[in-house]
Amino acid sequence: MNILIIEDELVAQQALVRALTTNFSDIHICGVLDSVDKSVDWLTSTIQYPDAIFMDVELSDGKCFDIFDRVKI
Repeated sequence: MNILIIEDELVAQQALVRALTTNFSDIHICGVLDSVDKSVDWLTSTIQYPDAIFMDVELSDGKCFDIFDRVKI
């Protein structure tokens, strides 16, 4: 399963990656992003979409919901 993480706090990023990879052997972290802009760029340029996205609501450059306004999921 391909997982995308959108989180701007480094400690939270690391904890989530560690928890997922430790507990689920079939997990592949396909990206860890820290902003709305980077997430939009990644989602509009990728050829393999993630199966699930873990998102922080409050990011450094806006709310994660802004991504859905800019990218067709």
